[in-house]
Amino acid sequence: MVLTDPVQKPRSCLGFWADVFLLFHTTSISKRFQATVYIGNVIQTAVIEEMNKDSLRTGQRAKVRFRFIKQPEYIRQGSRIFFREGHTKGVGQVLNVIIHNPDTDR
Repeated sequence: MVLTDPVQKPRSCLGFWADVFLLFHTTSISKRFQATVYIGNVIQTAVIEEMNKDSLRTGQRAKVRFRFIKQPEYIRQGSRIFFREGHTKGVGQVLNVIIHNPDTDR
């Protein structure tokens, strides 16, 4: 549940683009990497579908497209993001939200 502006219709998303900074990973991460994503009150597993690099190592930054695994969520552009999986940790900011349209997203 979220609080929204009554004039603006809230829309859920299946995924989003984020500018991320990898704080720690033992080797590197790339496409298909799954992590638990924290954005505001949203906590859900997401998978990396696209990156502007082949791989991302500790201390590097990249633009990444995440897709939620379970269900669409309501997030806002500009929100801070934290993701982790085991010892892997990263932070960043949501750049663009990919709007969920149940009629066409089948």
